[in-house]
Amino acid sequence: MSDENNKAYRRGNSLTDSGLVEIGPDQFPEKIRDLKRVAIRRLEELLQLKTGLEEQRYVAHSLGTLKRLEKAIVDGTNCPR
Repeated sequence: MSDENNKAYRRGNSLTDSGLVEIGPDQFPEKIRDLKRVAIRRLEELLQLKTGLEEQRYVAHSLGTLKRLEKAIVDGTNCPR
């Protein structure tokens, strides 16, 4: 197996292990809600620590992306960027 194929194989296994590949369409809303809860908890922790401004931005951006994705799934439209 070439190095490039090996990387793709490992990446696929990682996604499968994390449960991100084998999610049925009916499971997306629940998974998104779970991820939003995790992101909100992490953002609350970061705000209490008053440090990690860069991580706060990343988590806030991720939360916004999850909200847009959730809305797109509910509305049955493409996810806006």
